[in-house]
Amino acid sequence: MPMKHEPTPPDSKMSKVPLSYEALMQFVPSELKEEFEQIERGTRLPDLYRDVTFKRIFDADMHPERAATLFRLIFGQEADILSSAKSENSRSTIYTKKTILDLMFSLRSGGYFNLEMQAAAQDFLLRRTEVYTSDMILMLYTTRRGESKQELDFADMKQSYFVLLMKESPEVFRDHPAFLHRRQSMTDTGIPIPDLVSVVYIELDKCRKQWEEGLCPPEYAELALWLCAISDINSPRLRPTLMENPIMLSIMKELADMGKDREEMSQMLFDKYEEAVRYSYLQQAIRSGRKEGREIGLEQGREIGFRQGKADSILLLLSDLAPIPSSLSERIRAESDEALLTAWVKLAAKAESLK
Repeated sequence: MPMKHEPTPPDSKMSKVPLSYEALMQFVPSELKEEFEQIERGTRLPDLYRDVTFKRIFDADMHPERAATLFRLIFGQEADILSSAKSENSRSTIYTKKTILDLMFSLRSGGYFNLEMQAAAQDFLLRRTEVYTSDMILMLYTTRRGESKQELDFADMKQSYFVLLMKESPEVFRDHPAFLHRRQSMTDTGIPIPDLVSVVYIELDKCRKQWEEGLCPPEYAELALWLCAISDINSPRLRPTLMENPIMLSIMKELADMGKDREEMSQMLFDKYEEAVRYSYLQQAIRSGRKEGREIGLEQGREIGFRQGKADSILLLLSDLAPIPSSLSERIRAESDEALLTAWVKLAAKAESLK
């Protein structure tokens, strides 16, 4: 069910600069207000999968060990993360649409590690991945400051990595039992093609369900703890296990500190309110579209029914005169002009032959 929300307050627009926290709390839905009051009281942590918290917690300039740990658990190898990298593409032409990646990290190897968080299931995720990984490849084939283009060679392009964390499983993955999917390229003759960007898709909701039911594969036990924390840091079942992990303890403390910062709380609240409004509008549009579709369908059905009825009448009248050639029958049934069909009915009623 979409969240109930109050009208957007006067003189405020959905923008990058929200209103003050106190002002926002005056008109947000009651569900959001209660959630953020719990965060203020310290009985709840801000959700880790939200844009503001996710980018803060995994900021490589502040905590490179967090992204490095996640990388190790996913790819089974160590990552020497140098710093955060530019998250916007270079727009190779003025006609290229700009893309903004969630978290991009520079690796000492010369490659990149992109960590994306998707809070809602979206069926276009696979296509978006193609665009994002293409941007990463272009970044690899771009000279850095002080380098010459002549020094850049295909052989020098370093392996890079892309991880898409999905809080809700999109339909394309939903029926598969695994929660972690590694993309592999192969020709139709079975020849594997090494990808310059290693891509991994991870379903957080499926992982959490398997962890809670004790069905998580043993090799993913530590990774599952991280994924469950990202999916639901406030889970009572998860909390005791998280408390035993030093890095998780530091993350929980930082989230609690964010709950005491009015500016960050304002940004988090605004983002959730904006999403709630968008979702409600979307549901309203869907309902309106369905109603309009039904009305259009009924009207079109009536029109088609009328045309088919007239065509049947014409063929019935003509069948009394002689066998009807299939070409003539098809021609009559294919006609969509009701006025012409009406005229043909009158002619058929008076006709003495098919000529």
